[in-house]
Amino acid sequence: MKEIHKHYTETYFKSEERDVSPLRFRDAILLLPSVKGMLVLDAGCGTGELTKLLMKEGAEVIAVDFAKYAVKKTKQETGQQTVQASVTHLPFRSNTFEAAMLLEVIEHLPYEACMRALNEIRRTIKQHTYFIVSTTPNKLLTLGGIGIKFYHKISKRNMKFNLHISFFTPWSLRRFLEIAGFSSIEIYCHNFPGRFPFVSVIINKFLNSKPISSSPINLIGISILTKAVKC
Repeated sequence: MKEIHKHYTETYFKSEERDVSPLRFRDAILLLPSVKGMLVLDAGCGTGELTKLLMKEGAEVIAVDFAKYAVKKTKQETGQQTVQASVTHLPFRSNTFEAAMLLEVIEHLPYEACMRALNEIRRTIKQHTYFIVSTTPNKLLTLGGIGIKFYHKISKRNMKFNLHISFFTPWSLRRFLEIAGFSSIEIYCHNFPGRFPFVSVIINKFLNSKPISSSPINLIGISILTKAVKC
């Protein structure tokens, strides 16, 4: 993990390569009931974009990131409690949080670390609590990851910051969550190609969160957005 951590410097967080979209984060919040007054974990907070949106909804947020610059920036931007720690080893007691979010983080971790992160988050949230996790890109749309290199090449983006190392399909992400002990798992597409905000979440809500086997719309999203429950 130390080899991975060294890449997440101030230079990385200030680069356009991060492609952070508040619209994608807002889509994720739409999947939760009201978070007003709830203690929410923002795991892998980056520079606080999601934390700020959760605060606007009235949540009390504890933000976590292993990168020193990210922790400093989030605290400056939000004033919320921000902790420097890895999502694979969270420094909190069991059953602490009333909701948790892990957005666009697991693709930056080796698969075994992804599982440790899911187990840690399950440990730290309360029973019957919602957990929202997203990952990008959807492996179905990257030809098993090969398409990512092609995408970066044609878009002339800096490969130095191409730090996505794990790729998921809707089915494989569901399986990871099941192994970690989550249930009531709902899979959504995040954005259609072309970045039409909110459309995919609204359509899936209209479809009443049908399983991906009977809801082909779930296969279209560039990103995978998942809601699960600790039971």
